[in-house]
Amino acid sequence: MNLILPKNIFTDILGSTLKNSYQKDYTLKPSALLSKDLTDKDIALIPALDIIQHKELFVSSKRGISFEGTLSNSYIYFSKTENVLKNIILSGDVSAVEAILTKIVFSELYEQEVSISLTNNSKENINQNMLLIGDANFESNNFLSGIPLTDEVNELTNLPFVNFIFASKNKELLKQFEEETADIEKQVYASIENSTWDCPYSDEVKTLFQENYTNLIYEFDSSDVSAMDELLRLTFYHGIIKEIFEIKYT
Repeated sequence: MNLILPKNIFTDILGSTLKNSYQKDYTLKPSALLSKDLTDKDIALIPALDIIQHKELFVSSKRGISFEGTLSNSYIYFSKTENVLKNIILSGDVSAVEAILTKIVFSELYEQEVSISLTNNSKENINQNMLLIGDANFESNNFLSGIPLTDEVNELTNLPFVNFIFASKNKELLKQFEEETADIEKQVYASIENSTWDCPYSDEVKTLFQENYTNLIYEFDSSDVSAMDELLRLTFYHGIIKEIFEIKYT
């Protein structure tokens, strides 16, 4: 079993727990590359909406990363100089999740049809409307001036924000992984609460996690599955996919 994860603060905590409590090693890849070239021996924590382009993959109904409330892997930063909201710049560990949900969120909640562009250097575009993805939000406490994308998706769907899903070409391997990682969420919560997790950022970031870790979900239930299905329906309603399909859950 080869585990492949994206690189961010949430998978750092997860990876530490996998190594310490379940003796499982893993490799890291950028989010946009996680769904590519998977073999029958691989399990990857892929961006949730990658499933649109990879319908053949089996998806865990019990493991992934979703959010409720304050914690988020992506934050929106509004320009202080632009009066009209026309363009959103995406920066960081960008995937299909952010590219698709940005347009949907701004259409549904802000009644704005925005165009999207990408940048590799968020600092050069600091005065423009931006969605920043990944750990750059927690460097220099940037998150303090941003709006969590989690909040917007929670408001839109009244469900958790499913950001990443465990997927594989091998259904039995995925079910084995689910069985072997029982109580993983409990282990993660304990590491945050008891400060055994080595937070690489400021005290403000550490406090953010310690006060809100129960909003970070690694063990899925029916509400997370419903949330994933709702994301697919939204992509259909907005014309991103031509028909709704059945996800191949474990």
